[in-house]
Formats: sequence, structure tokens, C-alpha cells
Amino acid sequence: MTLLASAFLFDLDGVLADSTASVFRSWTTWAHRVGLEPTELLPKVHGRRAIDTIRAVRPEVDAQAELDFLIGLETTDNHDVVPIPGARELLSALPLDAWAVVTSGIEAVAIHARFHWLGHNRDLLSIIGSVAQIEIVVSIAAISLPTGDVSRNRFGDDR
Repeated sequence: MTLLASAFLFDLDGVLADSTASVFRSWTTWAHRVGLEPTELLPKVHGRRAIDTIRAVRPEVDAQAELDFLIGLETTDNHDVVPIPGARELLSALPLDAWAVVTSGIEAVAIHARFHWLGHNRDLLSIIGSVAQIEIVVSIAAISLPTGDVSRNRFGDDR
């Protein structure tokens, strides 16, 4: 298959980095902290901002304080965050101005705990998209992606 593009946008977790174990441990710890059952919470945390999850499942807590707690967990518990096979090679093969990372994740976590394996001299702060940028990208993607069920990683042509 040939793919012609002038630039690429990559999600981080699950696309460039496997952070599953770290996310599981951090959110399990937080669930116990606030009296939630981890098995009920964990399916709700992927693909959304942490602060939105906190507000949805425990609206009575100080969301920023709880977010700070989670950031502390996720920035220090990253010993087994690894690149998805081929991610490092792919990014190294692309021109620096031809790709960016967009994520709903927290910048501190994305840079310090999830992207450390790249070993690139690039200014990482410049490649992590903000929430406003993500909303713009999502709007553009909604127009330009092939039709299909993207939520299950399926495209209209069933590839």
C-alpha cells in the first residue's frame, strides 16, 4: 500500500507507546484512594482527559488535587512504558517537520513518562498537542478520514 502525505499526526498511548501497565497501576491506586472499584473505573479512563474522568466518577472531590496525585503516579511509574514495535524506527525515518504527537494525555506524563524512549534531540514540548489543538485535529479528522468505525480502528475499506 502506498501512502502519500505531507505530515502525520500520531496519538501517543497505544499508537507510539505501550503504557498499559502504568495506566492500570496508577488508576487502580487512585480508585482505591477514592473508594472506587478499579474494575469498574478502568474501562472509563482510556481516550479521555484524566480530569474529565475524575469529575465524572467523583464529582465531589477536588479534581485538580486528584489530578495532581495521578500525575505524580504516572510520571514516576514508567519503568515498563515501551515503544510500540516499529514506532521509534518510523519516527526516526520521518523528517522532523513532518510529524507531531497529539494526545488527550497530560503534557507532563506524555513527555516524562511516555515519550522518553524516543532518544531524539527534538524539543518534545513542541510536538505535544494541546487540548485546543486536539479539538481542531478531531474536527479536521472527522472531515478527512475515510468513513467507517474509527472507534474500533476500522476504516471504510476494512483494512
